[in-house]
Amino acid sequence: MKTIQTILSLTFVGFVLSLTAQNNSDYNEFKTYVDSVEKSIIKKGSTNWDKIDRRYDTLKQKVDRNADGLSAEISKEYKQMESGYASVKKDAQKNRQDLETEAGSLLGKAEQWLDNKQQNAKENINEGQERLEESWEDTKRWFSENYDDLSDATKERYNKLKNRFDYK
Repeated sequence: MKTIQTILSLTFVGFVLSLTAQNNSDYNEFKTYVDSVEKSIIKKGSTNWDKIDRRYDTLKQKVDRNADGLSAEISKEYKQMESGYASVKKDAQKNRQDLETEAGSLLGKAEQWLDNKQQNAKENINEGQERLEESWEDTKRWFSENYDDLSDATKERYNKLKNRFDYK
């Protein structure tokens, strides 16, 4: 009878230790995951929270199923980790939103500046082209009146320039 009691006691102790070990294993896996999420969020700008939350929920359920077997100290730490995870997620989402807001503002300013510069450039090009054409017409008129009196070198130079303008 004593042998049976000893065997039953040892079996029960083994079972309890097995449950405790499994609880600790589940808890340690959960803790490791939460820590890794926190570290990776700091390094990464974009995060797939759906995927992270699914894994978090799966690990949390495993710990919750055996929460009664956790020591008081680990239970307290577990509750802190839950609130810490929520805080990390909230902060990361706010940082992401702030980052996107700042990027949107900077892009908006750059787009506005570029649009203004492009419009100014088009206006300046059109205005410059008009002035150049007017000036060229004045130059052609002057050369048509004075062409015969010019040296051959100047006539040749004028003809090259005229071909460039007439080419357009």
